[in-house]
Amino acid sequence: PRLAARRRAGEIADQRRKALRAGAPEAPREGFLRAAAVTSQTAARYSDCALELPAFAARTRATRALETADAADVLLEKYFESLYGAGESKEAATYTLYGLAWAMGWATRGPAFPKAKAPLRGWEKLEPAQSREP
Repeated sequence: PRLAARRRAGEIADQRRKALRAGAPEAPREGFLRAAAVTSQTAARYSDCALELPAFAARTRATRALETADAADVLLEKYFESLYGAGESKEAATYTLYGLAWAMGWATRGPAFPKAKAPLRGWEKLEPAQSREP
């Protein structure tokens, strides 16, 4: 199966190269593959939630907090505390974290964003997920 998948991937790459040489539309824009990694619904939700973060940064005078993942980690921790205090859902906080990481190309697995993930774990303990009737 792996050999067949590699062979198929090679065929697809050859077809793309031939189409480009034959005058097909130019290659997709930068970030096309990252955008294709999530559904359009998820991308819209990521954007909606992550767009609130710069406004929060401005209100708290943390204007340079989105320049690096470490600085964003500190800002996200404060932002999640404010979301919880305002009665927002944990889902909004989660989408903000993963939306920002997705948009900026930052990893979220392993030790990434420890300060931001801690409030999410606390939030989960205070308000555990509950199943609902269909």
